[in-house]
Amino acid sequence: MLRNSLSFLCLFFFISCTTQSIVITPDYKDKTFSDLYLYVVLTDQPVIENGDDVYDDLGHGNPDEVYMSFFIHNFPKKVKYATTFKNVYLDKTCNIQLEERRESLNDHERITIKFPAPNQFITVSDTLIDFTLLIQELKIHRKAAESGIWTGGPTPTGGSSPKLVHSGKFTIWDNSAGQLVSYGKFESEESFLFAMGQGTWESGVARLAKDIFYGSPFASPRIKSRYPR
Repeated sequence: MLRNSLSFLCLFFFISCTTQSIVITPDYKDKTFSDLYLYVVLTDQPVIENGDDVYDDLGHGNPDEVYMSFFIHNFPKKVKYATTFKNVYLDKTCNIQLEERRESLNDHERITIKFPAPNQFITVSDTLIDFTLLIQELKIHRKAAESGIWTGGPTPTGGSSPKLVHSGKFTIWDNSAGQLVSYGKFESEESFLFAMGQGTWESGVARLAKDIFYGSPFASPRIKSRYPR
């Protein structure tokens, strides 16, 4: 009975670990790039479920506007740190024409992704942009801590800290070749202990950048040591 149970647990673990949430297309799996330019596009307005945290940690005002200002200021820097891009640009206004299609995420799931329409040349200050990152359905919320089990020690075991969560979908597009590089879903979690602060938000968008680009042709070696999976 124990042997059968262990076999079942191993099978479950294997299935869980092989369910993909990010796909890198075959043409880009073995490539590496450096010193290129990236344009970041938010295809829709982020949904912020913990507006009170934004108000407390990032500044007074409309939480949507405050968060967007924070994201525009911080996310490009975090992407540049996590990748080999020479420069990263982000504008809260999407000025490019988009198309969408369904793609397989794994054997059990398909998702709708967006990408630039053909024959578009994306430039920023006369600089031709090599790749575009499109972030879809970005949602930000706080996940409550899970209770642990008291074993007589100083702290409970088996629980978890509260987390700041960024979730959504993304596409990375090769503007020059007009090809899909990678796509997928993310649920980036940044833990904190007692209370959130601006540092939690900065670490949260750093984690988001790492989760999107980890294992991609643009990943910087430094993120593998700082943010091991």
